[in-house]
Amino acid sequence: MNIIAVLGALVLLSLFSGYYFTRIRLPRITGYIIVGIFLSMIPPISTIISPHISKITYYVNEVAISILLFEFGLEITRTHLQKFRSKVIFVAIVQSLTTFLAVFLTAFYILKMPLLLSMLVSTFAIPTAPDIVMFVVREVKVTENYISFLEELVLFDDFISEFAFFLIFPLFKHSLVSSNIYALLLESSFEIFLSVLLGLVMGITFTLLIKKFCAKFPSFPLITGFLLLEIGISLSLNLHSIIVLLISGTVFSLSSTHRKLVHDTLKEYDVMLFVLFLIVNGFAINVKEFNVTYISIFVLIVARIFGKLTGAYAGMSILKNSVFSKLNLGIALLPQSSISIYFAAHAKEYMGTIGTHIFTLTMFGMIFFELAGAPLLRYALTKEKAKQTELAGKQQQL
Repeated sequence: MNIIAVLGALVLLSLFSGYYFTRIRLPRITGYIIVGIFLSMIPPISTIISPHISKITYYVNEVAISILLFEFGLEITRTHLQKFRSKVIFVAIVQSLTTFLAVFLTAFYILKMPLLLSMLVSTFAIPTAPDIVMFVVREVKVTENYISFLEELVLFDDFISEFAFFLIFPLFKHSLVSSNIYALLLESSFEIFLSVLLGLVMGITFTLLIKKFCAKFPSFPLITGFLLLEIGISLSLNLHSIIVLLISGTVFSLSSTHRKLVHDTLKEYDVMLFVLFLIVNGFAINVKEFNVTYISIFVLIVARIFGKLTGAYAGMSILKNSVFSKLNLGIALLPQSSISIYFAAHAKEYMGTIGTHIFTLTMFGMIFFELAGAPLLRYALTKEKAKQTELAGKQQQL
């Protein structure tokens, strides 16, 4: 079997598996990861496709992660920026910081991970899964006020995690080759600066390109060609490619009137990239390593739960907001965003042997929060809805 056939088989497998996962109420993300793990555990299949998957994993990861971040940049519009309420931003910062600290202290003091590695792992714990949250929120049909609050909170939550990763990852990457603190700070700061600068330049260029040629050329090859060129230039310059794509996507979103055209075009293939990414990285999981890492996985899961619950409780307590239950809000933030896997896969390329270990921790933790997050969220929102109904009834009686 050649690499083209493997790619075709994986795409078709993802389509059928995604359909049946939803039929048995299994989260799609977990299902795709399980498919990858399952393929790696069947000796005949694993032996045949393993060489091909190892060849495409790097490219699938780079393209999928970069385009995901570009699309996140597209979501940052003037409307979103004007919509953010100070209360939402405050709660997002408090619970993100609390989660980061809870996981960092656990990784550094209990699991004895190095300082920068502990910080990097802690960024994986921050983001909340927007797709799961918004699906369950609309399924339970809580009030519009609660929906908008959660939607803003989750979006800003992801933004904080990306910002933290963009600051910490270059430090960690350069620490692998340099122990001098001044050189480390200088090199990582320079990489971040150049990445932001390239992102600005490419975002402006993309805006002008789409404005001038979107009516003359087919949008699919025009947009795809530019994004692939942008990713390639970033990698050639050894820059932080996902920073470049996030910045360029944000610049384009804020400066162009063709945002919907680009967004709809990317939707044509980002799902395929997404499932390929999850399957090939599920294939990369060493299941035997679970026997070594299960205690670490359990400890980090507990730390993240503690961080999310206490962070939401602290944030809402300081605001003295009586509309939203502190505990229910914390539970609502437990589903973990797949962006954690993107960050872990991106970091793994630079971390050697320990990268596989950290990647395994992140993937199994992600599976837990995927499986447990939605039922817990449904429970929390049902309780919140009952509370809101009771409160509305009391107000009518008065």
